Amino acid sequence: MWHFSNWLHDKPITVKQIIPVGVDLQKIVSNTIVLDTVDSLLDLYQNSANQGPEFAQMIKMYLMDDIHKKKSAKYMNNIKCSISAYFKLNDSEIKFSFNENVDRDDSVTLADGTKSDSFVPTKFV
Repeated sequence: MWHFSNWLHDKPITVKQIIPVGVDLQKIVSNTIVLDTVDSLLDLYQNSANQGPEFAQMIKMYLMDDIHKKKSAKYMNNIKCSISAYFKLNDSEIKFSFNENVDRDDSVTLADGTKSDSFVPTKFV
């Protein structure tokens, strides 16, 4: 979690917030917020009205980052489970999919690494 927290430092995230503007009227506003640590991501997630996909996308960006290029699938699964557990233990379960078996040595898009049925590995370790 320490590495994830450090990676989040100074990363911008755009979240959509629902703001009441009158009786039975609401407005959706997009705000870009610069994160400090994983705690700031958790606070933002807990205080977000819609808990949208941008939070899961931020986690996936970390998991697919080049810093993990040479790490094993087992190691990546441990990281994924640690992040999931952190949010769950703080009563803010966040659901996201991530295929840790993707070979990060190849050129893989974020979408390929997150859809379990969209990627067939070509190398076996």
